[in-house]
Amino acid sequence: MTKQEEIREGIAKLTEDRFRFPAEEAGLIWDKNFNYMLASNILSYLHSQGVVIKVDRELPSLTDASRCSPGSYTWNKHIAEFNYQQDMLRAGYGAFEPLIEEKQ
Repeated sequence: MTKQEEIREGIAKLTEDRFRFPAEEAGLIWDKNFNYMLASNILSYLHSQGVVIKVDRELPSLTDASRCSPGSYTWNKHIAEFNYQQDMLRAGYGAFEPLIEEKQ
């Protein structure tokens, strides 16, 4: 299940937990599809407002410099990549996905 599907399921469960009993108390028939329709509408609104999901991603890999001598091209490349990773972390590196997956 994708993160987007998990969020939709969670919203659907919350709406059912919150609104089903009052609706039935009022004599209304509760349609479970209403939960998913409401969840989709909420997600569409949040998506239109620019809400995204932060996802876990690894930093770009480093060149293996374990067998290199200091000062060699590979060693310097490894050091430059490491410094780049540190800059990314200081700048708040993150990977994001849209709240609603675009259909292709």
